[in-house]
Amino acid sequence: MDDVIVFVGARGGQGTSTIAATAALQAAQHAPTSLLCLDPLATAALLGSSPVLPGDHAEIAPRLTLAGLDGPRGAVTVIDAGMLATAPPPPVGSRTVLVLRGPSYLALHTAVGHPDLHADGAVVVAESGRALSDLDVREILAVPVLATVPFRAEIARTVDAGLLLTEATSLPGLRPVHSLVDGLLPDRALRRQLDVRSPALHRAAHDAPLLDAEVGW
Repeated sequence: MDDVIVFVGARGGQGTSTIAATAALQAAQHAPTSLLCLDPLATAALLGSSPVLPGDHAEIAPRLTLAGLDGPRGAVTVIDAGMLATAPPPPVGSRTVLVLRGPSYLALHTAVGHPDLHADGAVVVAESGRALSDLDVREILAVPVLATVPFRAEIARTVDAGLLLTEATSLPGLRPVHSLVDGLLPDRALRRQLDVRSPALHRAAHDAPLLDAEVGW
């Protein structure tokens, strides 16, 4: 069964593309992944990869393909849907994650007022000094906060330097996104844990009835 995760920003400038790209890089650690977005050329620049033109698709990292919204899906597909006002309807069976920076009053106001928002959870890009908190997001939107990512200069510098493609999975500030993806893909994460073991340990795990039931493959 394919997994589809849609990231959509409450407004523009929420950090949605950075969160989606980081999630796709983490998902590619588990399974072949497609990162689909409105503007693959801009996303390629954000990641620091070779250009990918609209209508094209290319493998930009091991097991990670970048393409436009009409590109081919992988075993895992991460969609950067842009902002709520212009986002296309999410695919049937996908999980939608709302991205809010601040969290700001305007972002929450926009999300609450959107008639077609059906988010499964939220990611907060947390800025220091804000009056609103994760608790406010949960209470106002009635969805869980799946991850809180600190707004840090080191992440912005990594993007500006074109190094997100190679550094996203190691930046401490982005670890909440890694945990989010691992939590959304538990079966694939467990399967990967078994795959990286030595052959003898892998065979022993495969033969154990409890592990067989947990993996579900």
